[in-house]
Parts: sequence; structure tokens; C-alpha cells
Amino acid sequence: MSESATARENHGQPKGKNSYHVAAIAAAVGRMIDTVTTARVLLKEAGDGPHYSQSPALKNYQRVISTSDRKRIERAVEDCRSELRERIQQKAQEIEQEDEFSLGDVNPGAIYPISEEITTVALSAYFGSTSRDVMAKHLEPYAEDYIQFQYAMRLFELSFTERRSELLGRALLPVLVAGFEDYLSALLRTALTVYDKGLGELPSIPYEVYKLYGQNLQTADVDRWAIDKKVTDFIAGAPTEWVARLRSWTKIDITEMGADWPLVYEAIQRRHAVIHSGARVDAEYLSKVHQRFRGGLIVGIPLVCDKPYIESICREFEIFVLQLGARFASHFFKASPVEISPDLIDRIIELENQGAWAAAATLCRLALEVGATPDADRGEFLINLWYCKQEMGMEDPGVRREIELFDTAQDSWLTVGKAALLRDEAAILRAITALANEPKGFLNRRNISHMPLMKRCMREFPSVERLVEQGPAKTSTRPPKQRKSGRRR
Repeated sequence: MSESATARENHGQPKGKNSYHVAAIAAAVGRMIDTVTTARVLLKEAGDGPHYSQSPALKNYQRVISTSDRKRIERAVEDCRSELRERIQQKAQEIEQEDEFSLGDVNPGAIYPISEEITTVALSAYFGSTSRDVMAKHLEPYAEDYIQFQYAMRLFELSFTERRSELLGRALLPVLVAGFEDYLSALLRTALTVYDKGLGELPSIPYEVYKLYGQNLQTADVDRWAIDKKVTDFIAGAPTEWVARLRSWTKIDITEMGADWPLVYEAIQRRHAVIHSGARVDAEYLSKVHQRFRGGLIVGIPLVCDKPYIESICREFEIFVLQLGARFASHFFKASPVEISPDLIDRIIELENQGAWAAAATLCRLALEVGATPDADRGEFLINLWYCKQEMGMEDPGVRREIELFDTAQDSWLTVGKAALLRDEAAILRAITALANEPKGFLNRRNISHMPLMKRCMREFPSVERLVEQGPAKTSTRPPKQRKSGRRR
């Protein structure tokens, strides 16, 4: 079977393709990456605000209680919080094992949602005795001093106030998931524009739609309406259906791309709980998320969207978006990952700076294995892949041999990288000096010290750090200037 026949069988009849489609995928990737970056910036700028012990509501108490007594009470409150959290989680696990809240054969969609205020009252009553026991254990010793006891109780109450980053996280999660769905829609529209039957026959055009748009032949309004309807119906389906239909159409398995698919799926379900169940566990959430997310959870328990959670979601979305965009572009349009994400190497370096070695290695492999990454770029991805393997303890004799045989004669930066991987101090110094003395060479401390591999070199070899700090003496190729004779005027 010819290539064109195979394409028609797998995707439908092609309708023409050009660089526009690759640019469209790149734009979709860029928009979603911008959303992720913005979420990270907002989280970083917002912070958590002052610790609850710094609340203005406590100032009157803090004026009359000594510093040593305040610290003692604050430690007691922290111990109280920790034990209460542990005991509630333990009780929730016991309930889960007893199957007291089991759904049985009940369809989660047939359970009418319980209001947040009723759920709160029910949980408070259920765990009330535990709270009283824990508070009596840790806070009762201060009951003889009215001021200290009131301070302890007020401090305990404030300790459960939602942190600024948690409130922001609840607002950001729906934005991130909506952005992800828009991104996936853009990929599907782009591919369906070329292979219109990739997800099956396009829907029939209602008369009202044809009457409204049918005369706009130049802009293909009717075709675009049908494709949009197909994409909307796809996104409305369950993520488990996305997996099966994409695998059937493109042979791309979105659960096996280096991103944590169960966490991505959990974020989609958590978004639903945030919007429709007051950010509390509901029956649908429990029935759909992976088992690893259910531990200690029962219906009505709050779902926290704190800073670590949103940061983990941002990372997985970033990896997933870059992976799927590159694979779509390669599968349908023979484009390389660097065409879809020109700053891919910068993304990898940023992940390395965060210590996310597995994620960085995943993106390096993407650039090396998917599509036709230009030879000029492959060296950088290889250097960074080997570096990630070293940091993860995965450098075996085979990897070491690959590094030693890697030819860097045509690229001074890669020569520096190779020497750094081999931890050859003398070779590193020679390579940096040679780079600085090239006609178009440059050695900027800000640039070189941003690279995680070079940071490691500078930590391990003081001589390298000194060379980068001071800069090597450049060898001049110009003849010395002749000094003019005679007096200065």
C-alpha cells in the first residue's frame, strides 16, 4: 500500500497541507505554555502571606503574653493541628475500608449533590469528638490562664484559615484545565482541516446553519462549523474516551508520553469538583480518579489546591502539551519538535534548574526521537539528556562510552559540555578558554552560570569558577600598535 493510501485509510481524505498547519500547532502550544507560565508567576508573586500567628487579630493577646509563652503555645497549636490531621485521615481510611460510604451499584451521576453547608455540618459532627479530644490533650494545660487559653483557641481557629495561595490555586485550576481543553481542541481542528474524516464522518449540517453560512464559500464556513462541532463533541466526552479515540486515529497513546496522565486526569476531575461541589470530594471524583489519589478521602472532604499541587499540575501540563504538540506535528505534517517549540532547550534547562531531571530527560528524548530535529540542535539535546541521566544515577558504562565518542570538533560549546560531563577539569579549562578566544566567541558569566551543567562544574572545580568569574585572557591576532615618537602635545 502506498503512503498516500495509508494516510487516507488512517486519517480520511487529505485536503491539502502547508506550513500554516505547523504554525497553528505551534501557536496552540505557545498559548498553553503562556497560561502555565502565568500561573507560576502568579503563585510566586502571591506567596502565602504572613503566617497565621502574625494575624492582626492576635495583637492584643501578644502584647500581654511573654515571647517564651507565645512560642510554647504556638508549638502546642501546631502539634494539635498535626495530630488532628493524622487522626482524621486515619478515620477516613477506616471508613473507606469498612465501605461505609461505598457507592455500590449506584450511578454517581444519579446522586443529587449535597450542599456544602450540610456537608460541613455533617463532617463537623462526625469528627467533633476527635477534635475535642485532641484540643483537650494539647491546649487544656493553658486553661488556668484565661488570656493564654483564649490566645491558644484563637490561634487554633486562625490556623485553618485558607491560605492566599490555596485560594489562588482554586481560581487557577479551572483556568489551566480550560486552557488545556482549548489546546487539545486546536490540535484536533488543525488535523481535521487536512484529514476531515479522522474522527469519523463529520456531522450533518442543519438547515439553519447552511442558510446562515452556506454562501461563504471562500471562507469554508460550513466546513469549519462541522469540524468545530466534531471537536466540541470530542472534548465533551470523558478523558478515557479521548485516550481510545486518539490512539485509534493517530496511534499516539497520550497515557505514555512521559507526563503523569493519572495526575492530568485527576486535575480535570478536581476542576469539576471545585466548580460544582464547592472544592469538596464528591462521588463522581471518587469513582473516576486513580486509586493513588483516593487514599484517606471520603465524600465531603475538602480538595486543597495549594501551591505544591498547582506547581505539579503546571509541570505535567507543560510536558504533556509539548509532547502531544510535537507528536501531532510529526505524525500529520512531518515537522520537528523545535519547529513547534523553538525554545524547547530553554524549557529543558529551566526544568533542570528546578531539579526535575526526569521531566527534562523526557523532553530531550522527545527532541531526539520524534520528527527530524536538525543536526545543529541534536548535540544540545544529547548533552542535556546525558546530564539528566548522570543526575538520576543512570550513567552506565554504555552512556559513558557514548559521551566519550561524541564528536564535538565543530562546536566549541558542545566541547565545553562534553568535558563537563566527563568531569575532566583540564579539558573544561581548555574548552572555556578556546571558546572565549574564538573570533565570534563569547563567555558571559550570566549565560554560562545559568546552565545547570556548568553550575555543577563551578561547584566541583574552583579553578573553573575562577576562570568564569575573571574571564580568560584573550589571545590577540592583531599586530601591536607602533608607538609614535616625540613629545605629547
